[in-house]
Amino acid sequence: SGQVRAAIRKAYIALLVELGDRKLLSLAHHKTNRDYLRSLRAVPSVYTLMSGLTDIFERHWYGAVQATPGDWQDFREGYRETLRTKN
Repeated sequence: SGQVRAAIRKAYIALLVELGDRKLLSLAHHKTNRDYLRSLRAVPSVYTLMSGLTDIFERHWYGAVQATPGDWQDFREGYRETLRTKN
């Protein structure tokens, strides 16, 4: 329905949950996105992808940058690539 910003946020959270299910990070209310990234440094391929996705998420969720359908496509592509990564 054109709510690209919300779609990026929901996908980012879903990805964190999936990475938690894969035991690559542990979820906690007190952790920040940077805490999650730090925990992924042991898996460089996932860390690199997740770093880019975190930047996209933060730019559109916390920043003043309006999300476009192209931003959603970029995020979704990175999301899928992260899930395909062997860890």
